[in-house]
Amino acid sequence: MQPRKLLIGASIPVGLVAIEQFIQLKLGEIVLLTLPDDRDEAIRLMQYCREKKIYVMISELQRRGDNRRWRCPSLSKADVDAASAAGGEYYLGRYCIGEAGGVLYWPRSYTIDRKVNNYENLPPVTGSREAAEKYVEYLREFIEYERREVGSGRLLNVDSSMMFKYQMQAGIDDLCLEMLPGDPHRMLPAIRGCAKSDSRFWGVHIAFGCYGGFEFDQLWLKRWRQSLYFSFLAGAEFIFPESGYYSFHYDNKSFDFHHPVMAEARRILREFYRFGKIHYRPSDGPEVRLGIISGQYDGCPGLWNPYFWGQYQQGEEWKDSAAERSWQLTEVLTTRENPYSELYLGEHSFSGNPPCGQYDIVPAEAALEVLQQYPYLVFLGWNLMDEALHDKLLAYVRAGGELLLWLPHCNVNDQRGGPIKLFRDGDLRELFGVRIVGQRGPEVTGVKTLPGGTLPLPVRNVRRDPVLMGNVSPAVVEICSAAVQVCASFSDEHGDTVEQLQASPALIEHRLGQGKARLVTAFDYPGSDGMRPLAEHLLRVTALAGQGELRLLCSDAVRYSFCRQHDGLQIIYALNSEFDLSQNLRIWLGGEVSPEFSLPPSELGIFYLLDRVLLHPLDKNCQVRREGSALIVYSLNTQGMAMVNLGQTDAVLTLNGESCHLSPGEFRQVTVLAQCEPGKEEFSAEDYLQEPHLTVTDTKLPY
Repeated sequence: MQPRKLLIGASIPVGLVAIEQFIQLKLGEIVLLTLPDDRDEAIRLMQYCREKKIYVMISELQRRGDNRRWRCPSLSKADVDAASAAGGEYYLGRYCIGEAGGVLYWPRSYTIDRKVNNYENLPPVTGSREAAEKYVEYLREFIEYERREVGSGRLLNVDSSMMFKYQMQAGIDDLCLEMLPGDPHRMLPAIRGCAKSDSRFWGVHIAFGCYGGFEFDQLWLKRWRQSLYFSFLAGAEFIFPESGYYSFHYDNKSFDFHHPVMAEARRILREFYRFGKIHYRPSDGPEVRLGIISGQYDGCPGLWNPYFWGQYQQGEEWKDSAAERSWQLTEVLTTRENPYSELYLGEHSFSGNPPCGQYDIVPAEAALEVLQQYPYLVFLGWNLMDEALHDKLLAYVRAGGELLLWLPHCNVNDQRGGPIKLFRDGDLRELFGVRIVGQRGPEVTGVKTLPGGTLPLPVRNVRRDPVLMGNVSPAVVEICSAAVQVCASFSDEHGDTVEQLQASPALIEHRLGQGKARLVTAFDYPGSDGMRPLAEHLLRVTALAGQGELRLLCSDAVRYSFCRQHDGLQIIYALNSEFDLSQNLRIWLGGEVSPEFSLPPSELGIFYLLDRVLLHPLDKNCQVRREGSALIVYSLNTQGMAMVNLGQTDAVLTLNGESCHLSPGEFRQVTVLAQCEPGKEEFSAEDYLQEPHLTVTDTKLPY
């Protein structure tokens, strides 16, 4: 069983001396390393890590794209297994199929004829199903060879793309994101959604030495620091840097171990590790209410390459289409709405963050019980519908889930660039309560909303101008159930009647069991140019509908997540991603709103919620624990603790033995004395952040 506590550490050079120096440098409790190319030395190193309670991951031993040895050529399979066994429970696994997503996202010349001595591009295929099968088969050969010939034990990938689900299908055990080549706002939800779909151990390996910036300036260091805390609030179970903190030699730049920039990069990691040991982050991970479905046979890697499934050689129809561009819509979940948009209504604006601050990208192949973790599911990208997926979605909705699809997600035609052929020839009555009997357009048309649906769509008199204009291909729809509500209609004129709009649905909602199945009735992917205005709005409205009783009022520079401790305390983590400016936020709880709190630039803030009392320690280096109605605060420093009662009745709580009474709406700040949690004395040392002077001669890291 893999550990579920947060592990923080670093990549280190090879050898026992490097482990000893890692411990002296106070950089964490997990290392990524290359085994020494000697059986006895490798065993001694792993035994030493076990004695010192240092968790170990081993870098790749085989070259990428073939079965030749890359590292440790002298070690046999028996030697690798003996070294792994010597690590006991502190050996977590070995990297394998590193950057295998590169088959799909690298530049064309990298993979054609293995120009950079890595993976080969996929052979020409006839459709997405065959491409997925070829990709999984290709990777499975390397993984099976690794287990059979190189060493047993758990295998991890390390990848920058959204291809985790296929790498899991190929046989990889646990998941690692190479963070920063792709957009972390999309890639962290992708790896977390895949890991949750099958209870996999997952984390990040931050490639800030290669992708943190072009100059080693202050922004480079701020980006590095934010990457650590962003991974933390996303729920990563292990976090360590790939490079950029021992030394740096690249692009005519050369910084040795003692260079001030390298020393500062290590100080940032040391500070983060200390925080991770003083503060306990709940192991269940952040609360997520919105799942974005990665459809069956979707081959969009999510970065760089503009060809579906890496099919460079197959012609224009394999270039990124509206299906792949649909993934760009996830930016809606991290970007504030235009303040002049009349479509976003209410007392407060919660745009710019998904419900609970997080969303997952969830494999369509996930089991029903996994999908049921998400009250709301939305399809983006490419999907091929079949009976098994249809039945699973049907069960999801009947049990209370709320589902949103576009007609192309009901496609059964695997031919790239071919026409959309609808599942069951368009008879979608069972799931959506409608039959699709024809197609109009393409034509330029807008949208008008109608009353009656349960999404918070803005509704105004039908005799008004349509909005969300675009060139789309509406379906001709036959409504087959009284449980269907037309929520929005296509319109290209001012003077519609309700009857005309009912006859031209754009969005329908089918009440089914305890849930609702929603369908956009046009033959356009959400990422198509004409559909995008409506798709963006529906994604924002779905995110608004998914908000719970606890919300944040903040700019989109503030990223956040919610976790719940086992003692019932709820934690809010809020990260200011602004490099230079403070950001204010307010906590919204069931309609009651807190005073404003300020987050310094690039800083993480922590808030605790006890029933309806909000507590905010001004220094994040603390831990609050609950014993009945009493709270114990362990704090690195003497600091201020802000408290506000967001309830309608008086609140009484005990804080470190002192009784506090708060009237409804009352705000108070108290002083909390420094107090070390038993067993964590080393992290409270005044000189903890100071780096000991070491003579470091080997700074070559695994990557």
